[in-house]
Order: sequence, then C-alpha cells, then structure tokens
Amino acid sequence: MEYICNITFVSGEAVAPHALDFLRDTFMPAINISPASSPRLTRVRQNTGEAVSHALEIKLPSFRELKNWRESTLGPALDFLSQRWGESLMYFETILEVIPAT
Repeated sequence: MEYICNITFVSGEAVAPHALDFLRDTFMPAINISPASSPRLTRVRQNTGEAVSHALEIKLPSFRELKNWRESTLGPALDFLSQRWGESLMYFETILEVIPAT
C-alpha cells in the first residue's frame, strides 16, 4: 500500500518568499527526498490575503518506510524548522493512504 505525507506550511505574505526559499534550499534537501518519492511542492489557493500556504507532498511505498522516515529524518527537520522560524512559519502534517479509485 502506498502512502503520501503531506506537510502544509503557513506564513504571512511578507515571510512567504523567504520561507519558500528555505523549503527549497534547506528543508527539502534535509529530509532526503528521492526522485522515486515524487516530491511535489505547491501553493495552496485561497481567497484571504493575510496568509500564504505551501504544501509538500512525498510518496512512500509502505507505512513502515513512512514511519521510519518520519522518525529518523522528518522529525528532526521539522524541529529545526520550528527553531529557525518559530511562529513565522507554521505547519501541519497529514498522512494519506492511497486507495484505488475504482
């Protein structure tokens, strides 16, 4: 069974360009994303002008690999992100289980 880890990051408009650079240049390399995991970084479309959200989606082939990756790699990277940005860049994580569409 395939799984997707979706991490949504939220920042103010003034911080968003710097946060996006950080995600691309520091955070994503730190979490060891392989091309096989089909990483996708997106901007969340919304009507409010006060906050900007970006979502990072990473596929993992099994729940065991997801759990191991979260404990060994993602957790420390998120801790670093929190220490570096504090409340200027908040996040939440959603784990999705891929199911057949039909």
